[in-house]
Formats: sequence, structure tokens, C-alpha cells
Amino acid sequence: MSLLSSQAVEAHAARIGKAAALRSLLAGPGLRFIMEAHNGLSAKIVEESGFPGIWASGLAISAAMGVRDSNEAS
Repeated sequence: MSLLSSQAVEAHAARIGKAAALRSLLAGPGLRFIMEAHNGLSAKIVEESGFPGIWASGLAISAAMGVRDSNEAS
């Protein structure tokens, strides 16, 4: 497994679009790791670390903000 640099991921997404880049990441061969981010700071850390994708869950965002998980924060 190799992590692509964030510049390479951004260039790829710019060429084919972000939705298509995600589809190709999911459909591609091999195992890829994407990282969860629960706020802007952790998303920036994930991006600078070179992960090819970032995901967030409503529960993680709600917990970070101190509200119940009823789609109030996301």
C-alpha cells in the first residue's frame, strides 16, 4: 500500500472531478485507507498526511460539538 501525496490526490480529483475520483478510489484494485475527521483541524491533518480520502460521521461530529446525535450538527 502506498499513500499518495495530497497534491497528487488533488490533481487527480481536479482532472476527473471529486465524485469520479471517489468512485475510482472505491472501485480500484487493492486496499486503500481513508481517515475519519471530526472537525476542521483533524480534516486538515488528514489532508496533509496524504490520505486519499476523508470521511466524517454524524455521531463523531455531534460528540465533538457536545450535542446529541439527531442531525443537529451535520
